[in-house]
Amino acid sequence: MKQSKNGLFYILFLVFSTQAFAQTLRLEAENAVFSGGGTSPAQIRDDAACSGGKYVDTHESNLTFSFTVSEAGNYTVTAQTKSPYGDKINTFRFDGEHTKDVSFPQNNAFTEVPVVADYYFSPGTHKIEMIKSWGWILFDYLEIKPAAETSVEFDIQPPVTPQPSANATKLYQFLRDNFQQKTISGVMTLKSLATVAGNEQNEIFWLNEKTGKKPALLGLDFMDHTGAIQPDWMNNPDLVKDAIAWKNSNGVVALCWHWRDPSHKTYEFYTDRTNFDPRKIFEPASDEYKAMMRDMDIVAGYLKELQAADVPVLWRPLHEASGGWFWWGSRGAEACRKIWQIMFDKFTNEHGLNNLIWVWTSEANDNALNWYPGDNYVDIIGLDIYDEGNHGSQMLAFQELKKQYNGKKLLTLSECGSIPSITAMKRDHSVWSYYMPWYGDFTKNAAWNTVNDWIDSFTDPDVITLDDMPKDIYTSTESPQGNADEFSVSCHRRQVSIQTVSSGIYQIFLHDLNGRLCLTKSKLNGNQNFTIPASGQTCYLLRIEQNGRQTTYKIQNN
Repeated sequence: MKQSKNGLFYILFLVFSTQAFAQTLRLEAENAVFSGGGTSPAQIRDDAACSGGKYVDTHESNLTFSFTVSEAGNYTVTAQTKSPYGDKINTFRFDGEHTKDVSFPQNNAFTEVPVVADYYFSPGTHKIEMIKSWGWILFDYLEIKPAAETSVEFDIQPPVTPQPSANATKLYQFLRDNFQQKTISGVMTLKSLATVAGNEQNEIFWLNEKTGKKPALLGLDFMDHTGAIQPDWMNNPDLVKDAIAWKNSNGVVALCWHWRDPSHKTYEFYTDRTNFDPRKIFEPASDEYKAMMRDMDIVAGYLKELQAADVPVLWRPLHEASGGWFWWGSRGAEACRKIWQIMFDKFTNEHGLNNLIWVWTSEANDNALNWYPGDNYVDIIGLDIYDEGNHGSQMLAFQELKKQYNGKKLLTLSECGSIPSITAMKRDHSVWSYYMPWYGDFTKNAAWNTVNDWIDSFTDPDVITLDDMPKDIYTSTESPQGNADEFSVSCHRRQVSIQTVSSGIYQIFLHDLNGRLCLTKSKLNGNQNFTIPASGQTCYLLRIEQNGRQTTYKIQNN
């Protein structure tokens, strides 16, 4: 979750008469009615070069344009403006629900600035507001015209993990099958599922108490699992156990990682509270690089426990990087992309994790692709939106992400404050794969979500709750080929014994729970015995691969 942004808006309105259009509509700023219903001639300036011979100085003004669409369709919206006082940013809000920040580069001539390239308007009356953020521009007119017919269509790519596990494959297919048809409900929690007392009640139990239902998706956080913690900060020591239990109830598990300072010099992850430099990812000999690798290995160990229990994970590290408020985004996009790519390679190839569906948190702006790790490293594009009391579809952001990523990736509200209405999402052809409000007040406070909002969402047939999840989603129907039924593993005093009825060749990989590879053997056949190298640990994960399939066992050195 990101830090809040504070802004001051001076609200004055320009209201235009309702009018229908079939093709291009030009709304002149000088026809405005200002705040309080009066006019403000001092802000209307003459200029023969402008449309209608006038423009509006928005030094103290927000603008609202009202109009009627006679034919539903996708439209392009542009603003004819001049920004002689430096680069500016203003917020455009459509129909009171959908917002987008628009940049106005400094210029000394009236220029057409794109607001949205492809916006769906249903028939009827609509409103577009320009709200000053860092404003003071000169506004000539707003123009609305039919969008080009080259709109992007979704063509979702296969999962990026090589040879994903059967359950990861089934979950990813479930997400694809429901995308743009239904949305999966979720919630974030930092409390164990066993915690139900008073105000410390887990969000899952709170929602069930208020609505009689549970969301399908449970969000968890590895925030306190890399050693850079004080003992009393362990918010959810049962995280792995809870994730396994949730999967066994046919639920979906989503994991993020508020990665505390890898140097252990602080316990922080916010940029303004730690000096950790992510650019050291390019210096393998540096202490910072080694610290990052150590933390990745530790987290990989927990993910292997989930893999051993056949739990697929929506894995979302390095979130909200482009905002710069977390250390992993504090020194620019290049370092962040590299950390993600190294993590992907380390988890996938070194640790053999095949139960992860990779979720990248984007921004819906022109800078987003500069931070993107690449199509070969990401399965799902997430967006984190905190807009108090706004239960709209967030269509502007949805359509922007669809265009930016060429329709190749699933789109989700990986974090949100107020949950989106499924009615609005379907109306706007912008149905997110899933939504996940943050814990605490974002879930429970009526300013963000009322109990009725939750009831309306959970009872809609197009919102998937836990009781709507397929009972066989994690039940494989594939015939076994070198799978768990063909191997039996035991361990005593560092001596591991593998018994098998398989006649095929297989290989083994032994990891400790810090993720370190302790031993590997290939071209094995029949029963095998080997000794665990001395490491001082008592618990290990053994992965057996055969015929393109793999099974992981958790073994205890008794």
